[in-house]
Amino acid sequence: MPDSALQTSISPRGEHLVLYDGVCALCNRLNNFVLPRDNRGVFDFASLQSAMGRSALQRFGRNPDDLNTFYLVTNYRSESSALLSKASA
Repeated sequence: MPDSALQTSISPRGEHLVLYDGVCALCNRLNNFVLPRDNRGVFDFASLQSAMGRSALQRFGRNPDDLNTFYLVTNYRSESSALLSKASA
């Protein structure tokens, strides 16, 4: 089953979770670019500093204090969720 913290931290609508550095201007600009174009509601967003972001990183064995990365978690509310990609922010 999905991690309960991931289920209760936000009102999920999307299939995939974007984890980003909440104080990074580039990350925030990327989110501001994607949000209005995500007409089907495919993505949810959480900052790495949030409880949800930290919980997701711990779930996949990542350091929750490493804020210099940008993650995409596919199918994050299902058993088959996976940390799909990691890119330096």
